[in-house]
Amino acid sequence: MKRSIIWGFVGFFVLVMLCAASAVAWIYPRLSAVDSPNVRAAQLALNHTALSRVTAVKWFTGGALSQTVYGVDAMGRPLDVFVYGNATIPVYANSLIAPKRAVQALTAIGIHPLSVLTVSLGYCRVEPYLKQTNAIYFVSAKTPDGRYAFAYVNAYTGALLWHATATVNHPYLA
Repeated sequence: MKRSIIWGFVGFFVLVMLCAASAVAWIYPRLSAVDSPNVRAAQLALNHTALSRVTAVKWFTGGALSQTVYGVDAMGRPLDVFVYGNATIPVYANSLIAPKRAVQALTAIGIHPLSVLTVSLGYCRVEPYLKQTNAIYFVSAKTPDGRYAFAYVNAYTGALLWHATATVNHPYLA
């Protein structure tokens, strides 16, 4: 009887240790602050442009997948760098419109967003807009009637390049 109680505790202890090791193995990679594609994009931007300090790296998925590296140059001016593959395209932030103005492009055509989901700046790799600009905002918003609006806005002029509305039935967008 005493031996079976001891083996029960040993078995329970081993089971708890296995669960703890599995939890650590699952959580540890998610705790890392280093995201290697973002680090690579930031390093490319630092090495090949006037960028001297990186403040953020964000993914741009409106078109071709790329990163936008935000930061400042040596004189403290805001500089955005589009990283697409090994190419870096620097654009000074003061030459671009504000994200709020990109949302206003939807309002100008009669789409009044109830809530703005994303406004992301990125490098334009979408034909035929590539001939008009190299920097675009991708805007996604929810309208009062429950539809979703998506738009490309020229990041220099604020001109609406493309837009569409759709009903999206997805649990994450509800």
